[in-house]
Amino acid sequence: MYRVDYIVIFFLTLVACTPQLQNSSNINPVTAIPTIGTSTLCAIGQDNTSDLDVRLTALNTLHERFADCDIDINLLLYTTYVEFGDFMERSGDLNAAVSAYNDALFFFPDGVQAQNRLDILRSLEVTEQIFTCGDDSSNMELATYTPTENDFLQLNSNGFHLNGEAFPIYGVTYYPMNTPFERFLTETNLDDVEYEFALIHESGINTLRIFLRPVDLFECDAPIPRVENFERLDAIIQQAQNANLRLIVVLNQDVPPSTLYSEDFIREQMRFIVERYHDEPTIIAWDVRDMGDADYRTGLVRQDIALRWLADTVVMIRQIDHEHWVTAGWHHDGVITAPLVDFVSFQFYGDYANLRQEIANLRASTNRPILLTSIGYSTLNVSDITQRNLLFQALEEVENNNLMGWVVNHSFDYPRSVTCTPPDCPGTGSDLNQYGLWNTGYFPKLAVDAIRIITGIDE
Repeated sequence: MYRVDYIVIFFLTLVACTPQLQNSSNINPVTAIPTIGTSTLCAIGQDNTSDLDVRLTALNTLHERFADCDIDINLLLYTTYVEFGDFMERSGDLNAAVSAYNDALFFFPDGVQAQNRLDILRSLEVTEQIFTCGDDSSNMELATYTPTENDFLQLNSNGFHLNGEAFPIYGVTYYPMNTPFERFLTETNLDDVEYEFALIHESGINTLRIFLRPVDLFECDAPIPRVENFERLDAIIQQAQNANLRLIVVLNQDVPPSTLYSEDFIREQMRFIVERYHDEPTIIAWDVRDMGDADYRTGLVRQDIALRWLADTVVMIRQIDHEHWVTAGWHHDGVITAPLVDFVSFQFYGDYANLRQEIANLRASTNRPILLTSIGYSTLNVSDITQRNLLFQALEEVENNNLMGWVVNHSFDYPRSVTCTPPDCPGTGSDLNQYGLWNTGYFPKLAVDAIRIITGIDE
């Protein structure tokens, strides 16, 4: 990416003289500007040093031209509108934030981050009920956390060990079926968790990958705990220990790159979480950012800034916590994290033959232990039989290549009534609703057979 400041004034002059198209976010994208070429507009749209309105104007112009950049224009528009929505939300203009998130979903209807923010804002009626510092909840005292009784896992070049025995990661991404995503730490019924943990453990799975959203755990832009939600997290950790399940905890979920890489309060909130749970043996590892490579692949931050943040974050965690391991669940660029983390995590959603090549590439590039931290197939797109076969082939490939384990994405299908955006509920189905190993009636899909075979639970 190169700097394009020298054309911004010229570009804005042209914009001011060009017919405008209205949209709900109060940003006025322009029609095609023939005097500015596609490559220049692509550079402007991906230049995160430029103002958001300039970037959005460029991207909307490209969209109207049906033009192509090096990455998908719709995805760029989605991520940029999400960034704009976050900016407006933090500026206090919640109506504009809602409009921006709606615009984001126009370009990428399955965007979870925009949908999650809309759910929160709409449930709070956007204007007057939004949480503010100084509410009564900020005066509640969070009790000191008491760790569960368990043994910490140890890590060597081959993977995790427990009391001298190999501990392969047989994992699954976990959200409760009826309270996923932003509802996880705000609404979850602990009786549901107990039942679901027992179901998961019975299949041979020994590890859950869970996601923490700072907005659910902290008030304002400060490490002020939302007591009820932390207490719910405490109980979930206890229930995982009771069910003989371990946890990989993902930090910084749904934090926009514009906030993550520039705001000190995010670092302090991470510090609070790590300090609270640094003696908890049920937790295996901290995963500091899910799909962090998407932040720079979509042009929202420079790669060197993202990697500097990763290095600083890992150092901070290691200074506080000497018991847990650290990784970063990158999607495509897992190998680039290898010098910084304890084990390399990567994600994969394709054919197992390509997985074999991906593993070979990682093996050739790092001597760190390797975890397939997310793999899944939605039965919205494939049959139950195909989901089972694809998972079995992929997990067998992981085993044959002596990786440290795998994590399937997700544990349960989600009812359309809990993933929709009010008032448009129950909403249409999406891939996200049907990645689960169990359906919405808690009936096991055929993929559970593959899990049971690989984990050896039926032997």
